[in-house]
Amino acid sequence: MIRALRERHRKSFYVLAALLPLMFAVALAKRETAPVLERLPGALAPSALALERLVWERESLWDALPITTRLGTTRLGTTRLGTTRLGTRHLGATPTSPSMEELALELVARERIALPDLLVYWSPASEPSTSLAAGARLLGTFAGERGVYALPAEASRGGGLLLYSLARAEVIDTARLDP
Repeated sequence: MIRALRERHRKSFYVLAALLPLMFAVALAKRETAPVLERLPGALAPSALALERLVWERESLWDALPITTRLGTTRLGTTRLGTTRLGTRHLGATPTSPSMEELALELVARERIALPDLLVYWSPASEPSTSLAAGARLLGTFAGERGVYALPAEASRGGGLLLYSLARAEVIDTARLDP
């Protein structure tokens, strides 16, 4: 009885050895391409900021990725505590509140960047490192082709920019931000 089972198993393994690579090749050929979203919906856009006055624009600031970087100023409304019609309290910018000029950074990808979960950080270190420093501040997500980010007040003295992939848990690219 054991000999009959061994012969049956041997034959089934020969059949599987011939069929599995063939089935794998057919599955690869038949699979659909990954869907590509050209633009994010408005609610998921990284920022609604826009540069009002351009300070400088550089195309070769980043080492590895083809990103055009623009530094400029934007007007941010001061935040205040408000109440909605439903009575819930929220903290947000109001169009009637006085505004002040803040430094802002615009990143524009010159070609599609297919890296997962890119986050933009500003670091006070003059030389950007290959890891997230303790003082690094999250500016926002870089999803798609363009993003505008409000910089902290300390950024006027310089620092570094980091593109960090959350999925890979590593710094993808760095740039030096001169004052």
